[in-house]
Amino acid sequence: ASVDQTGVGELMEMAIERTGTEVFISASVGFTDVRAEMDELKILSPLAVLTNGVFTDKNLNGLQRFLAIMRDKAPDALVGACTNTPGLVLEKLADMSEVQIVMAPVNKNGSYMRPSQEASMGGMVHARKRGKILIGMQTLAAGEIRPDDAFPYVKDKVDAVAVGIASSIEITETLRVARKAFH
Repeated sequence: ASVDQTGVGELMEMAIERTGTEVFISASVGFTDVRAEMDELKILSPLAVLTNGVFTDKNLNGLQRFLAIMRDKAPDALVGACTNTPGLVLEKLADMSEVQIVMAPVNKNGSYMRPSQEASMGGMVHARKRGKILIGMQTLAAGEIRPDDAFPYVKDKVDAVAVGIASSIEITETLRVARKAFH
């Protein structure tokens, strides 16, 4: 099936059924109005709601106020933050009691791990010690790394991965490799 013939949701359902991989909905907020965005997300019943990476990195000092709004609007969801600069902010996020879950770039090439792979990994170790759930993003480095190379590297560093997928073949292959690496 192609995306043109079948909706993305149906393709995901087919891939999940074929691979037996658990998939969950998470959402990010902080694009315009956090309260309004949270109201729009209610219909999805997301497992996790995280602030957008750019929003987090620009509003780190006032982030607790937004996390409280998110907790109020989605009491059953995990609340946390995405960051595009894990080496600079991940330790601070990990020290916030309101943050339960963090999404940050992690990959074997160090791509997108600002300011450096070493600083970013230090932040991840600190977050782990603080009991935060870690979701790796950019694990495939925007297509530079194949899933069968990427997932074995990140499996001991994160609890889950978020990946961008452009075709039904990518969905099936990525979920198959993820299941093998994370189970």
